[in-house]
Amino acid sequence: MADTNDLVSIIVPAYNAEKYIADAIESVLRQTYPYFELIIVDDASTDRTAEVVQSFSDQRIKLIRHTSNKGPGAARNTAIEAARGKWMAVLDADDQWKANRLERLVQELEEGGDSYFVADDFLLCFDTPSGLRPWKRGLQIHYNIPFHNDGQLDLNLGSFIGFGAPPIKPIVPMDHIKQFELRYNPDCFCGEDLEFLCHLFRTGLTLRLIAEPLYIYRITPGSLTSKGNRHEHLCGVYERLIAEPGFSQEERLLFKELLAKRKEEIEYAPFPRALKQRNYSEALTLAIKRPTILLKFLRRLPKSARYRLAAWKSGGKVR
Repeated sequence: MADTNDLVSIIVPAYNAEKYIADAIESVLRQTYPYFELIIVDDASTDRTAEVVQSFSDQRIKLIRHTSNKGPGAARNTAIEAARGKWMAVLDADDQWKANRLERLVQELEEGGDSYFVADDFLLCFDTPSGLRPWKRGLQIHYNIPFHNDGQLDLNLGSFIGFGAPPIKPIVPMDHIKQFELRYNPDCFCGEDLEFLCHLFRTGLTLRLIAEPLYIYRITPGSLTSKGNRHEHLCGVYERLIAEPGFSQEERLLFKELLAKRKEEIEYAPFPRALKQRNYSEALTLAIKRPTILLKFLRRLPKSARYRLAAWKSGGKVR
């Protein structure tokens, strides 16, 4: 084990992740940068998640078990309390890393100094019977991030929110987390990572994004981010951020814009749900009541069709 001057603490909240957790662990053990500790917090799973973790004998793996289910934010906080590293990295239990991810991002952190935290683009992959099938880069297709020619982009909070607050998985200096006593909101079950990032920006750090997609994101039907109530959770995140006294007026206005977009999504969601359930009379009633819903659906239809076609070709399931 390396000393804390080189160590990366990788935190993984896991709940009923028996199907995927071994793949996540193996992707970490394949890292070309070997100086890490892997802290997995089993959030009172009812399946064999803990047993799968215990089947690995690598001494860098530490398993902590909650006796009751507390949610992803609380699980990450438990891992932070146990972390000993110079940096903290986040990995979800159903995702994976490319083998050079840690080495690449640590290099960026060392070159940038103490004023940066670093994240990369993420590779969207369909979950198929024959394994993960790559699709597209998430920041490229969903957020239109204009990377410079060197494949990097530095962002402050305003520019990060201006790009739509993309769901990044950063590596963060641990001393900043400890100095400012940063923790995830344990009462937030979707969007807790976004809330954490916004408070991280407030401490004065700049985000360095790199275009190379080293984080492998599994498109999983039924995950938290695919459930319909995620928009309600994110509305709560933005409402809390707007009420926080430490953000500027410009940042609050950006939060309000994203809050308004989430409320639009809540209003829009019943229409595609009715179509999916073949409740065409309800869909027609909604379209007559709010014609803008039908216009939004038609604008999104080509992109949705391309996504579904790609999933069908790869043998993956859609959300």
